Amino acid sequence: MKLEKLSSLIEALSSIAVVITLIVLIVEIRQNTSALNAQSRQALLVSAQNELLASVDHPDALIAIGKPGDLTPEEIVMLDSWLQASIRSREFAWLQYQSGLIDQEQWDTELSVIRGLTAQPRIRLWWTEQGRTRVSVKFADFVDGVIKNTPENTQMGAGKTWNRALPKD
Repeated sequence: MKLEKLSSLIEALSSIAVVITLIVLIVEIRQNTSALNAQSRQALLVSAQNELLASVDHPDALIAIGKPGDLTPEEIVMLDSWLQASIRSREFAWLQYQSGLIDQEQWDTELSVIRGLTAQPRIRLWWTEQGRTRVSVKFADFVDGVIKNTPENTQMGAGKTWNRALPKD
């Protein structure tokens, strides 16, 4: 009789221990998920700040976006590098959004950057000639869809190639 009671008590304590372990694991998973979300948002913020700081240090790169005529070799390198960094940052954001690590509001902010950039004629040409080969195929297809649904900023003119021949206004 005592053995049965002891066995029942041990079984009950084991069940309680399992429940407590599950609760602890659920709390830890939630904390880890929150930490991953915060890290993703932080990485995106740092990347955006780096883009802005690069723009301050090298404004010619952004000025080149709407510059009529051919770009100088220096402008080509600066703009190409800046665009690569910017689009790769958006690809990272897209991957984080696809994985559920950033929310809709954060993704909408990143998407607005893609729309703003790809509305520019020179950048659309850069995307076609250079940019889409520097990202994953799935992200390139996504950006192509964004471009298709984003009107071109015709105030900046249209060129024949991304680094040349934008007409003067």
